[in-house]
Amino acid sequence: MLKNMRFEWDSSKYISSSGLQTAMGKKLINTLPIRNNEDILDIGCGTGNLTIKMAGIVNNGYVTGIDSSPLMIKKAKEMAESIGVINIQFLVMDAGDINFSRQFDIVFSNSAIHWVKESEKLLKSIRVALKQRGHIGLQFPLLNSSHPLIAIASEVIKSLKLEDYYNSWDFPWFVPALEEYKALLRNLGFKDINIQQIENSFKFKSAAAAFDFFESVGFVLFLEPLPSERKILFREEFMKTLKELASNNGLEFTFQRLFAFANADDRSIEK
Repeated sequence: MLKNMRFEWDSSKYISSSGLQTAMGKKLINTLPIRNNEDILDIGCGTGNLTIKMAGIVNNGYVTGIDSSPLMIKKAKEMAESIGVINIQFLVMDAGDINFSRQFDIVFSNSAIHWVKESEKLLKSIRVALKQRGHIGLQFPLLNSSHPLIAIASEVIKSLKLEDYYNSWDFPWFVPALEEYKALLRNLGFKDINIQQIENSFKFKSAAAAFDFFESVGFVLFLEPLPSERKILFREEFMKTLKELASNNGLEFTFQRLFAFANADDRSIEK
């Protein structure tokens, strides 16, 4: 994942709770025109399962996965080594520190760059990292008011009358509108821009499984503004809401996501 001083990634929990992200990442890979001799950068690679999948596609190319979490990178290296993948490397690196130049045919990112609020700076670094005529495939969730985590947390805040604690809270995610993101890419020298906002549903087998998912992707950040005793109440109320939404068949949520594809033009760009 990407650097967030407010949230410590748990690699083991992420592995067990990341079915939705993995499914969306596979969809992103299947949409990209990946050739077997290309070099790929995977931003926010996590534990590396998709990075390794791409290394298998570019058997005459090379894949670099970066993540700010040393624990995530450790897991990724162990996984790659255990199955003998050699055309791959994993680096502890935050997206804000990307400093590659004309090195990659594809820059890929799955369910990660919504953590980077300085999106223009990130996209400019991505543009510099691409070879001429390189292309991007980026996918990330929109944590807007309809996102289940945001919707349920907002309901809990209201029901517990905690609004005052959040008046100066720094919302941690980047949530662009489709046209806003398209304009940003266009202004930074990308062409053939194709952005799709899609809805996808995902079923959790239980309220506990849904809670593990939300906890693995940043639920704890909603506890930041609260004193200790209210943190406990917030957690209990959030879990109670999930249990009320669940049936014997589990519970299903709908998520909105942006899929962004674009090509680099032939002009150079300076940082």
